[in-house]
Amino acid sequence: MAVQALKRLVLWALYTEHGEPVDLGPALGEPAERADLGVGPGRAERTMREERRARAEHGVVVLELVVASAVLVVVSMMGFIATQATLRVSSSGLAKAQATTVSAVALSQLREETSSANILYDPANEGSNAGRSPDGTSIPAGFSLRIYTQANGIFTCMQWRVLDTGALQTRSWSDQWQTNGEVGNWVSLLTGITNPTGTPPFVLDQGANYGGSASSRLLDVDLLLGAKNLAQPVEVQSSIAGRDAEYYPQNTGDCTPVPTP
Repeated sequence: MAVQALKRLVLWALYTEHGEPVDLGPALGEPAERADLGVGPGRAERTMREERRARAEHGVVVLELVVASAVLVVVSMMGFIATQATLRVSSSGLAKAQATTVSAVALSQLREETSSANILYDPANEGSNAGRSPDGTSIPAGFSLRIYTQANGIFTCMQWRVLDTGALQTRSWSDQWQTNGEVGNWVSLLTGITNPTGTPPFVLDQGANYGGSASSRLLDVDLLLGAKNLAQPVEVQSSIAGRDAEYYPQNTGDCTPVPTP
């Protein structure tokens, strides 16, 4: 018994000093498998350490999973934001292209009428001749235009106006409308015009080289086109010269009086 107790005491001292189980079976003349005499960690202690190590490793794996998930969420959000920005830019570019294309059709018609015009009436004095907007307000100065033209060889009176709804409209009538009754209806060519009162769409060039404002032969067009996908309106500008107006008397009274709008 004393020998066994001594063996256990030695094993305990060695375990306490090194923190690991020591197999003194061979040193004490016993088989190695009998070194575990019930004192020290032994197989049970080794099993406990392995379980603790497994739990620690399991905790690290969970932490890594949480971090990886957070990184994935951040990267996904960044990708989503970048995609949204790209779509907005693409949508804005498409809206600008559409606004420019549609306005080009209206400007093409206006250019044909103006270049063949005999008389370009000053838009600054035409507001009262263009009727009223749907809400009953009058057409501001510079927001309507009257042209006596001979496009395609036919003498015709043309009238343009921009309503407060943003619609660009035009109509025509015969220069003999009081006898033949030929007066056309207003037709909308373009919508979405956002010109403020201080930026009139139609202006006769004030330069002396073009005859001055009263008898100018150069029409400056400035249209601001808006759309829901546009942060800023698209500005379309054009200057159109009335070539025939240089040789035609300006006070003939053609296209006067103006039919009721």
